[in-house]
Amino acid sequence: SIGDSAGGELNALLTDLISMIAAPLQQTGRDFVPSLAPVRPWPSGAERDEKQASRALRP
Repeated sequence: SIGDSAGGELNALLTDLISMIAAPLQQTGRDFVPSLAPVRPWPSGAERDEKQASRALRP
């Protein structure tokens, strides 16, 4: 059915995406994770802190 093929395509896209993310993680191990952590948006205060930090860095 159409739903099955769409689900299969979505699944394939997700698998590709996960492997794209996982490959550098596997290559660089733990060193890669801290560099990603501040970029993630979900701690709500993180964006605020980042903006304050970037303001503080400007002359």
